[in-house]
Amino acid sequence: MQLMHRRFPVLNIRQKVIVGFTLCMVVIGMVGGLSYHYLREIEHKQHFVEVADDFSNIILEMRRYEKNYLLYGSAEDQKENRRYVRAGMDILGKISKEIKSFKGASIFNSLEQELVAYSDLMNKFTGSEKITHADNSEGSLVIAKK
Repeated sequence: MQLMHRRFPVLNIRQKVIVGFTLCMVVIGMVGGLSYHYLREIEHKQHFVEVADDFSNIILEMRRYEKNYLLYGSAEDQKENRRYVRAGMDILGKISKEIKSFKGASIFNSLEQELVAYSDLMNKFTGSEKITHADNSEGSLVIAKK
């Protein structure tokens, strides 16, 4: 018992209340900061999921117009297919920076290549303009028509 008094200074009631209150505030602040960090991370991932859902819908529309073009040969369907290919490339360009921190970043590069290959294949069928891409210094997708 004597040993405890030597290590810790003797505090009066007022000082004990202040120390207890301060410790509670520090713990509450740490829990709040950690919760805020996790909330920001969840928001970031939710944004990516929203963009991925938009990209999925664009792919579905692109394929629908591809089917219609191949079945009916409509120039309007060809035009819409090209428009959706460009929209898909735009979305990939917008999220290219954000996705590099995710686990599926390696799949993202193959997705870009597949979309460009799809565009080239559709252009072979239609004999129209070719859409290519190149990475600029910022890492985002650049679309060029030839």
